[in-house]
Amino acid sequence: MKQVCVLGNGQLGRMLRQAGEPLGIAVWPVGLDAEPAAV
Repeated sequence: MKQVCVLGNGQLGRMLRQAGEPLGIAVWPVGLDAEPAAV
């Protein structure tokens, strides 16, 4: 399964996560205030 990080954890991040699941893509919405080491 491929993994993709999306900058911003709002509505678009949640929609991309839902759309990626059937395609075998794990989408990880990341908040703008997240520490780089945490990602």
